[in-house]
Amino acid sequence: MEPSQHPTQPAFALDAEQLPFSTAMIQPDVASVTILERMTDAFFALDAAWRFTYLNAAAEVALGQQRADLLGRNVWEAFPEAVGSTFQREYERARATGQLALFKEYYSPLAKLFAVRAYPDADGLAVFFQDVTAQRQLTEQETALRDAAATQARLLDAVLDALPTGVAITRADGSGVRLNRAFRTIWGMDAPLPANTAEYGLYRGWWPNGQPIAADAWTMARALATGQPITDELITIMSFDGVRKVILNSALPLFDATGALIGGVNVMLDVTREQRLQEDLAARVQQLEGIFAAITDALLIYDAQGRIIETNPVARALLGINDQAEYEALPLMERAMARAARDLEGNPLPPDQLPPQRLLHGEILSGATSPDLLIQGPDGGDIILNVSGAPLRASDGAITGAIIIDRDVTERRRLELEAARQAALLEQAHEAMFVRTLNGTIVYWNQGATDLYGWTSADAVGQISHDLFQTRLAAAPEDHPTIVDALVAHTGIWTGELFHTTRAGARIIVASRQSLVNYGADERFVLETNRDITDRKQLEQEREAMLHSVAHELNTPLTSVKAQLQLMQRRAGRGEVVAPEQVGRVLSGVARMERLVRDLLDAARLETGHLTVTPERVSLRTLCQQAAEEQQAANERPITLALPAKDLFAEVDPERFVQVLTNLLSNALKYSPPATPVTLRLVRQGKQARISVTDQGPGIPQEAQAHLFERFYRVPDTVVQHGSGVGLGLGLFLVRRLVELQGGQVGVASTPGAGATFWVTLPLASVSASQTDRPTT
Repeated sequence: MEPSQHPTQPAFALDAEQLPFSTAMIQPDVASVTILERMTDAFFALDAAWRFTYLNAAAEVALGQQRADLLGRNVWEAFPEAVGSTFQREYERARATGQLALFKEYYSPLAKLFAVRAYPDADGLAVFFQDVTAQRQLTEQETALRDAAATQARLLDAVLDALPTGVAITRADGSGVRLNRAFRTIWGMDAPLPANTAEYGLYRGWWPNGQPIAADAWTMARALATGQPITDELITIMSFDGVRKVILNSALPLFDATGALIGGVNVMLDVTREQRLQEDLAARVQQLEGIFAAITDALLIYDAQGRIIETNPVARALLGINDQAEYEALPLMERAMARAARDLEGNPLPPDQLPPQRLLHGEILSGATSPDLLIQGPDGGDIILNVSGAPLRASDGAITGAIIIDRDVTERRRLELEAARQAALLEQAHEAMFVRTLNGTIVYWNQGATDLYGWTSADAVGQISHDLFQTRLAAAPEDHPTIVDALVAHTGIWTGELFHTTRAGARIIVASRQSLVNYGADERFVLETNRDITDRKQLEQEREAMLHSVAHELNTPLTSVKAQLQLMQRRAGRGEVVAPEQVGRVLSGVARMERLVRDLLDAARLETGHLTVTPERVSLRTLCQQAAEEQQAANERPITLALPAKDLFAEVDPERFVQVLTNLLSNALKYSPPATPVTLRLVRQGKQARISVTDQGPGIPQEAQAHLFERFYRVPDTVVQHGSGVGLGLGLFLVRRLVELQGGQVGVASTPGAGATFWVTLPLASVSASQTDRPTT
């Protein structure tokens, strides 16, 4: 090695991104690391035990080793050839005296000459160095190049101007010698060259607390006054062209060989952008801390070893953490034991099932994988936590920690158990019952709802009820059903009738009761109970129509009877004889009213189950003749009889069966032209008797035939061609029910435009010997 040298000024130039660093930056922050890594100067940091704690990329190149191989190692063990060299002496002197060490030294194992600056403090040493091997030759030629001092000065000027770091060189009295281009860029091209430190007052600057910087307080002035280097002072300046900037300011006094102060170097780095980024980062951190504190769930952050590094107020209250530092220092298993962490069956959790361990092994706990745990609360009672979280990863994917969110669901689980109990009761209900959110999303669906609507619970849950049912208000179909939601939310309850559509597409009317249910502190749902009243509403409509028809049908004969009676009264008053046909018309009107009233009473008895029949063995031939004769007399129209030669017998109520035949004949006569015949036929078909009534009227549309025997049904647009009134729609209904009560069946066969045939079949009372059905007229 060459003899060490202790130059009176730095023997190497600062790189574009370089700036002086204090030894407090042995463990640099992110911003400092960024600067160090961009420097072309090599840099490493040593702790108090001479171990490497940081190397930048340039140091790896200069030393020919990877930082991974050096970090944590003792420098003298890593470079044993440096023991006893100038490197060791200067480093130890810097540590011992606390003064900057500046020197050059040749290191033979690497065949390199290094220019070194070592900044000491109590925690270690920060070392900047450059490979200046090439400069060694220049050093050896210094004597020969003394006459080229002017050239070197110009070269220095050029180098200084090439540096992006602001550099000012001064004499011992503070007068300016040289300001490089970057310095003038920072301060503005009109920056003056001060004649002494007093003129430093021309430069405007402020300390971080906002106090102005006095002339004698500038970094360079203090370094010259104390003879000590001053590094990394963060200040704000106002350039001479009116721009405010943030500067990292350092100053280094220069001494000659005798130790006399000859001047100084002021180095400035514009860190305005970095400072603004740092301030923005600080603001974001503050925002995150505010959010962190405002979160209503317990939040804990763990490092890669499972140690808690941060908790929010809710977590500390929930877990009963009085001494955060003491609690966070406990190992994971001890914390679990302290809180008696168990599953919901009360079994202690094994270590690998503790949520932090699962997350640190790469699991994500959310949704279905988010477990419920029992822990001991601050008051000693058990609480249930729902735990969710995720691992924290570095940019390379390595797990660096985990974040956990604990939600106290003790009350919710209690409510859910209660809800489950209530749901079991609801499942037993016959009415359709379901629970939905205020916006209509179905969250519960009972069996009664499936029976009514056709959708299963799996089909319905998650659907919007109004969309699923195509809901409309029965009272005001033009209004949107959300008006009901608003009323329920405001008043807590609503009852009324709604139109709904089932899964099969049927449109039904339901009586609905909707009640607001509070679930916990913040959640509200609607319990909706619906009962199908479609048949009831239809019956009400039918009854209303029937009442209208009854009023109309009774009013017609009453009007006729009243008119006939008034006419008879006037004739009797005049002493005239009342004609028999007049009396007959009155009796006919009365008979019609009697028949209407009888039909109404029979329909009512059928509905209540009070209509009875008294079957007996009777001659069907005789009953057919009786019914035909009565209708011929009442309607003055011939009826053709087609009866078998041998009588047929059946077990029926004779009065009720004549009523059946009367209704069929009356219906045929009413809806067929007066000049056309109506035929009543009785035939044997195996073990049954078949009675049919055939007319030559307009026939019955196919779509109407399926409804003919329904209560109150009347074929639309049907014109009565004989007699008066279309009736109540009860005649054929009574025919069907009376025939069915007596063990028979009824039906119709009709082709529009070709008349209609109504038929009745009855079981015969006994099997007769073989006979031939010969119709007679």
